[in-house]
Amino acid sequence: MGLRAPVKASFDVSGFPTDVQVILIGLKMHGMIVADSGADWYVGGSPDPRRNDETLPTLDLVVGSDFEVVDTSSLAPVVVTSDAARTAGASVAVAVANVAPRVRAGGTASEVAGALLTRHRSFADPGADSWPGAADWGDGSARTALRLRADKTFTLAHRFPRVHGRSYTVVVTVRDGDGGRGSARFRVALR
Repeated sequence: MGLRAPVKASFDVSGFPTDVQVILIGLKMHGMIVADSGADWYVGGSPDPRRNDETLPTLDLVVGSDFEVVDTSSLAPVVVTSDAARTAGASVAVAVANVAPRVRAGGTASEVAGALLTRHRSFADPGADSWPGAADWGDGSARTALRLRADKTFTLAHRFPRVHGRSYTVVVTVRDGDGGRGSARFRVALR
């Protein structure tokens, strides 16, 4: 119920009576709403003195394959009012692009070899998603799943090997529920 189906733009209306051409052009521009009652497709309407009802049966020549289906899930209503207070409305297609999370992991760190590195960091994401996150410590140890809080904060905690003078690149990644992925990296120099 409620499927929007305009007549295809390539459909030739020139062979139809003039008053039916007006209807078909309107169907090309705006489409019709299909109300599924289990019957075959047909175009219905109410009598109107501005048209010749005897020409309406020519609409039976328009078959289902002459229509196309419009995905209305991304249509947004738009209303425009002119300076003369004239108002017009329409529905326009809106494509919303996903914005990947932006991770704030901090800058370079200097840490005592073998000591526990701890950082309280955050990420930003405008979507109302669920976010899995992970840290790759760059030292050959296993990736660590991050506990991301509802306020979009997390704690990094890792003990690097007891090797003085080494440095490691830590990569923190956060994914959103819409396929977006954000990451940030920082270096840890052990002293």
